[in-house]
Amino acid sequence: MTSETITWYSPADPPDADLTVLVYVPDADEPIDFGFWDGEKWCVATLMPSEAARIKAWADLPEGRIP
Repeated sequence: MTSETITWYSPADPPDADLTVLVYVPDADEPIDFGFWDGEKWCVATLMPSEAARIKAWADLPEGRIP
């Protein structure tokens, strides 16, 4: 078994532009989703652009299992 620690960051401190990350939207049907910061705003497929304020945190994607 492989374990990884996921560190969550404030959306006010966004990642590098166009880097796909996990986003946490606690009141969404699926509270963990993929998204990215385009350099000016958050983009998440399941949110309208006007709903980006609902993002409460983001985290780098885990590396996953490495054989």
